Formats: sequence, structure tokens, C-alpha cells
Amino acid sequence: MILEYRGDARNDEPVFPSPSRRDRGKPLSDRGLRRMMEEISDFAGIKFSAHFLRHTHATLAKKNGASDFDLQADLGHASPATTAKYIHHVGRVGTSHALRKKSKQR
Repeated sequence: MILEYRGDARNDEPVFPSPSRRDRGKPLSDRGLRRMMEEISDFAGIKFSAHFLRHTHATLAKKNGASDFDLQADLGHASPATTAKYIHHVGRVGTSHALRKKSKQR
């Protein structure tokens, strides 16, 4: 889907270019990315964010064999403990652990 979104963009061009005239051709700013995520979230009727996508990336990469060291580098974490927070749930079966945790919080 991202390749389709990019169209004819070269590999050295940003995946999400800025729509502003001033920054045309530059990567979308953090603020612009947050705004885009909010619009998509509102349109889809589900709550997610760019931070949620970081967790998704880490989880899928780990499930597909990425090492903790590689994930730490990809995510830009100084500490392996921070990276562990992103991937702590990988390997658990199903979603029942999340439901049990939610019911204990009540």
C-alpha cells in the first residue's frame, strides 16, 4: 500500500512528503504526521497514533525474527529496557492476556 501511495517517488524521497509550499519535497513534520494520523483515526472511527505504529512495527518485526538489538537500533532507543516495553507481549497466545489485564484494572 505504501508503494502505491508513493506513486513515482524515488527511493531517496520521503514516504510522507509535506503538503506545504514552504516544505514541498521534504518529509512530513512530526506535527504534520500527528495531524494526518488524527484525521485517519477519526475517519476510520478507531483510536491509533504514530506511536501505536511504532509498537506495531516492533511487534511484527520481532514476530518475523528481528533481534532485540536490531529493534533497539531501529527504534532509536538508548536502553534495551525501553525496547522491551515495545515487544513484551510478543509470543503470548491470543488476546486473552490483554482482556484479563483489563478486567483486573477495574
